[in-house]
Amino acid sequence: MKKRMITGLLFLTFLTLFTVCSCHQTDERAGAVNVDVTRGTLDFSSFTAPGLEGGVYSGTVFQGHRLTMMNVWGTYCSPCIREMPELERLSKEYGEAFRLIGVVIDAADRNLNVIPEIKEEAKKIASQTGATYLQLLPSRSLNDLFLSGVQATPVTVFLDENGVILGEPVYGNKDYDGWKKLIDAYLTALNVRE
Repeated sequence: MKKRMITGLLFLTFLTLFTVCSCHQTDERAGAVNVDVTRGTLDFSSFTAPGLEGGVYSGTVFQGHRLTMMNVWGTYCSPCIREMPELERLSKEYGEAFRLIGVVIDAADRNLNVIPEIKEEAKKIASQTGATYLQLLPSRSLNDLFLSGVQATPVTVFLDENGVILGEPVYGNKDYDGWKKLIDAYLTALNVRE
C-alpha cells in the first residue's frame, strides 16, 4: 500500500512538473493558422527593463516594427533553449516589419533583483544558441504587466507597433515552421486590417 502511494505521488509530481514546464512540441504543419489581432488590454508601451547585455530598454522598442514577438524563457527550460536557434533565424528573416525580444524570467529574484549567476548563465545560453536578438531581464514594470502571471515557460506574446498585446499568449515551444506560420498570419492580418 505504501509503495503504491509513493508511486502515485511520484507520478503526480512528474505530471505537475511536465505541465508547468510546458515541455511539449507543437506542430501546425497541417492547414492555415488563424490569429486574433484584436488588441488586448495589456499595453507594454510604458515598460522599462534592463537588457541582458546592458542598457535599459523601454516601450520605444516596438516602434517601427508592425509586429513584435516577446518570448519569455528560463535558463532551466530545455524546450525554451531548444527553440532559440530557430527564433534567431526568424529574427533575421523579416527585416524591420518584425522584431523578436526574449525575456529571461528566472534572472531576477522575488524582489526583482538581478541574480548574477543566472544572468551569466543566460548570456552563455544566448551565445551557445546563437541568439543575438534583444534579451531583457525582469523589471518591476514587466512583472506588473505580465511576468507575475506567467506559470509556464516558454510563453510568447505578440504586440503591435505601439506595444499593445494582440490576441492570447502562446504557451509552449514551436519549431521554425510553426512560428513562421504564426508570424506570417499575424503580419497578413495586421496588413489587411489596417
